[in-house]
Amino acid sequence: MNETIVYPNGDFSKVSMIGSYEITPKGVLVRCCTNVFDGMIITNIIETNETKRELIFNEINKMVGLYKEGEFYQPDWDKLLG
Repeated sequence: MNETIVYPNGDFSKVSMIGSYEITPKGVLVRCCTNVFDGMIITNIIETNETKRELIFNEINKMVGLYKEGEFYQPDWDKLLG
């Protein structure tokens, strides 16, 4: 199964590396969960629009949830945020 996802800022990672993600006043912060890099920032997606921040957060949540169920999901960020 493909695990590599691309974030709306162009950064990418494996879904299995996502440990936590949170909405911040400036965007969405995604952190790592592996033993070696636990807590390390994978990406900081800067988004000034609060509605878009929530959409990005919800899509990352969907990616992680589907991955745990054995499915791969890559949002079309241009369509969602355009």
